[in-house]
Amino acid sequence: MVVTEAACRRLARLGQRAGERCIGFRFEGAIGTCRASSPILKPVQAPVEGAEAFRAGQVWIYAVGDHADILRQATLDFDGAFFGPGLTLAWPHREGGCPNCR
Repeated sequence: MVVTEAACRRLARLGQRAGERCIGFRFEGAIGTCRASSPILKPVQAPVEGAEAFRAGQVWIYAVGDHADILRQATLDFDGAFFGPGLTLAWPHREGGCPNCR
């Protein structure tokens, strides 16, 4: 997974807001398509059992199954403009369709 500096900073701030015990986020999927999605992230206080861990600066993102497959090839970015989309996730379209493109 590629994580931009802007996304790392945003995730760190979200982790601070979630509380001092927050070590990262569980990736629960994305709203959108492979070309432009908003990730669904839930704060976690401990590593997620059976999940693949992806480092994003000082924060970990945990994903299981198809979600881990998506993140391996994904790019996570952040657009903080006034009407910007916030955190964005994009990954290569794959043969047979992506989970969100079906």
